[in-house]
Amino acid sequence: MRVFLFLLCCCTLLGIACDGGTSNSGTVAEKIAQSNPQMLAQAAAIGKVPTSIGLNFGSGYWHIASGFNVDSVGDFRAYDGTWLQMNEGHELVWGKMEKELGRGAWGWNEALEHIFFISDTSKEFFIGEWKTTNKGDVYVCIGNTPSNTRSTQFKLVRRQSKIVSE
Repeated sequence: MRVFLFLLCCCTLLGIACDGGTSNSGTVAEKIAQSNPQMLAQAAAIGKVPTSIGLNFGSGYWHIASGFNVDSVGDFRAYDGTWLQMNEGHELVWGKMEKELGRGAWGWNEALEHIFFISDTSKEFFIGEWKTTNKGDVYVCIGNTPSNTRSTQFKLVRRQSKIVSE
């Protein structure tokens, strides 16, 4: 009986030790896994997303195919594996190749055809307000809006997977 109780105690302690602290609600993975409710509300307040726009942006992964004047004048970036996923409820997820790097919110101003990418934790160059022009599965996002006076431009191309060989 003592041996059984000893083994039971050892197994219980081993189980607790192997947990690795995953029950801690403050882990980085859990913070990335949820978007801030205030950000989502802020994105929703930008304007109602028409069904056609919501279905368009909500389908697949939007890859940043290229960028110009990203950080400084003359800076050009070719495709580097960065993708955005715009989900229902204004949730934005972004990453690089297979790895998810962050979450935020997105909004759409129909009258101005501006898209907004919002984050309270990231300084990625694409976070901000962008004037858009589009043709099918390609959107060109242009700075030079009232809240984004940089001359940065980047191209978003829709694909059905996170990894694209270009």
